Amino acid sequence: MYSFELKGKVAVVTGGAGGIGVVICQRLAEAGATVVVADLNEDVGCGTAEKITAGGGKALFLPLDVTDSGSVQAVFEKVEAEFGGVDINVNCAGVTRRMDTLEFDEKAFRWIMDVNVTGVFLCAQAAARSMVKRGGGKIVNIASVGGLVGLKGSLGYSCSKGAVVQMIRTMALDLAQYHINVNGVAPALNRTAIAAPVINDPETYQSFMDKIPLKRLCEPMDVACAIQFLCSSAADFITGQILPVDGGWTVE
Repeated sequence: MYSFELKGKVAVVTGGAGGIGVVICQRLAEAGATVVVADLNEDVGCGTAEKITAGGGKALFLPLDVTDSGSVQAVFEKVEAEFGGVDINVNCAGVTRRMDTLEFDEKAFRWIMDVNVTGVFLCAQAAARSMVKRGGGKIVNIASVGGLVGLKGSLGYSCSKGAVVQMIRTMALDLAQYHINVNGVAPALNRTAIAAPVINDPETYQSFMDKIPLKRLCEPMDVACAIQFLCSSAADFITGQILPVDGGWTVE
C-alpha cells in the first residue's frame, strides 16, 4: 500500500534542533512517526520533543555529537533499547562558513568536512546497521544545491555537500540488498539562522534570488515535505536520488 503516512515508524533526525531539523521533526511526527530529536542543543531539542508530545505525537530528545563515533553509537543503541530499532534516519546536522578560496583556512575546512561529511557517514552507517535487523528502512541525507553546482565563497560547504551527494549514491548501491533506500534532498538558500549572513546582505541575497526561477527563499517546510515523501512507502522504488528543493535553480 502506497501512503505518505509514517505511522508505526521510528525516525532519528540528527540536527533535529536546527532551523530545518525542528520542522522536519514536527512534520514526521504529524505523519505518525515516533521521532528521536538528536542534537547538541539540549534546550531547543528538548523543547521540540516536548512540543511534539504536547500535540499528541511521540518524541524523545537524545544528545548527539555527530563527529564523535561514541556519541553516535550511544544514540542508536538507546533507540534500539527504547523502540526496538530505526526505520527512518534523516541526517540534517550541518555547518557552513563563507570565505573566499584564497582565505579559506585549514581549521574551518576540516571542521565543515568533519560535521557535514564524517557526521553523515557515522550516523547513516549506524542507522543502516539497525535497519538491516529490521528488514529495511529509509535514509535521507540533506545535501544542497551547493553539492550540485558551484557556490561562490562557499568552498568548504560546497565540497562537503558534493561528498554527501556521492555518499548517497554509493550507500544506495551497497544497501539496496537489505531493502534500505538512501536518498537526499538538495535545498536552495533556506530561511534559517545559518543562512542569515546571506539573507541580510542585500547584494549577496539578490545574487541568490537571480538564480531561482520561482523567486523566493526555500522554506524549511518545503524541505520537510520532500523528506516526508522520501521516507514514506510512496517512495519505495526510489533510491540513490537527490531531489533538488530549489525553486528551479538547477534546471539551467
